[in-house]
Amino acid sequence: MLVGILLSRATFKIQIDADNDSKLGYCTKLKISIRGEEDFLFGVQRSLNQHGITSNYKEHESKSRDRPILRITGMKNMRKVRDIIPSGLPDIKNKWQTFLKAIAITDDRKHLTLEGFDALLKLKGLI
Repeated sequence: MLVGILLSRATFKIQIDADNDSKLGYCTKLKISIRGEEDFLFGVQRSLNQHGITSNYKEHESKSRDRPILRITGMKNMRKVRDIIPSGLPDIKNKWQTFLKAIAITDDRKHLTLEGFDALLKLKGLI
């Protein structure tokens, strides 16, 4: 069930922010967001905890979006999510496959090089 939820209900995000402390001037963050009703999100959070995946529940996503959200962040958690989802599963619009590539680039620390950073920008569709 958890695998189906992650592939069908989740939003996978590659966030690139300016960072003056970084060699390239940018930092990269990977996030998985799941939206839904409170009971549903607490159930997903319990399932994630059973796999050792830490997630953050927020009752209100933002001021303009007054709905609950569950977020998974951090490379340690991204690796665990990647490992629980069997390879070769079809997903809508290849969102998961694209995110897997971003996890691989970031996990190998290639995002700290210009080539790896460009690869992430291509995955985001910015270049």
